[in-house]
Amino acid sequence: MKIALLGRTKSLLDVANMMHTAGHEIKIIITSKAAPEYSAKEEDFRRFASENNIPCFSGVKIASLHNEIIQSGAQIGLSVNYPSILTEDTINLFRFGILNAHGGDLPRYKGNACQAWALLNGEKQIGLTIHKMVGGVVDSGAIVAKELYPISHSTRIKEVLDWMEERIPELFLESVKTINLEPIDYVSPGLEKKPSGLRCYPRRPEDARVDWQLDPLKIIRLINASSEPYSGAFCFLEKLHKMTIWRAELYDANEEFFAFAGTVIKIEGSNIIVACKGGAIRITSYDFIDLEEQQRHDLIKFGSRLS
Repeated sequence: MKIALLGRTKSLLDVANMMHTAGHEIKIIITSKAAPEYSAKEEDFRRFASENNIPCFSGVKIASLHNEIIQSGAQIGLSVNYPSILTEDTINLFRFGILNAHGGDLPRYKGNACQAWALLNGEKQIGLTIHKMVGGVVDSGAIVAKELYPISHSTRIKEVLDWMEERIPELFLESVKTINLEPIDYVSPGLEKKPSGLRCYPRRPEDARVDWQLDPLKIIRLINASSEPYSGAFCFLEKLHKMTIWRAELYDANEEFFAFAGTVIKIEGSNIIVACKGGAIRITSYDFIDLEEQQRHDLIKFGSRLS
């Protein structure tokens, strides 16, 4: 199969290597600037393209590359985290359309940061979906392949992203194998061009601020959804020092107690027990910006307030 790659992330780079090894032809690569948390950058795609004599374009609107796509002879597009919504005109350049790897359980979770939203919402599983793209519509179109990953309140975002990074190339390879040399009209019952399900919008770093008035489980989910490779959940100690929280767990105080939400009620070595609505959590990994390690520990005292 003659393939065009569209998008970013290490997963797409792994797709390129897997498809190349499997005997498929990568005919053109269209990428763009990587997000800060991505391990694969633009130069990694350029290097792969150079080593394999493949035209590579970065930071260019795809509408201006229609002639290049046609000249490449690519029969199908494979997309991972392409930053723009593609039009039907672009999709129709490919004989078999464009398959997209979506980090969400379609048709329920559409849009951005679906993994984090699923963790925040307390879902029992997170989906990874390969679907045929529909022009001008976010994450719609027939589902070609899907896998589900079980999660709990203790699941952290990196665990989910690592699973997706591993599975995306394999799912794409399996999906391409199902495509014959004649165009296919994919049909999935219940799926149509009109959007349905939950529309997820991007999360910004400031959305990860901890609200100590929430119950412990919601705070744990926020911390896990905001941890590495993202910038972390955060709060402020005594309204002065920004504290980044990387890991925490539910804490059983084994007693009934009254405490203002955000109060440090106990210190266990380097762990901090903080009161919140209806319970407490144990913070096991945290940082203060621009402070030495000893200073960090000296700041936290029994009765300190986090906000």
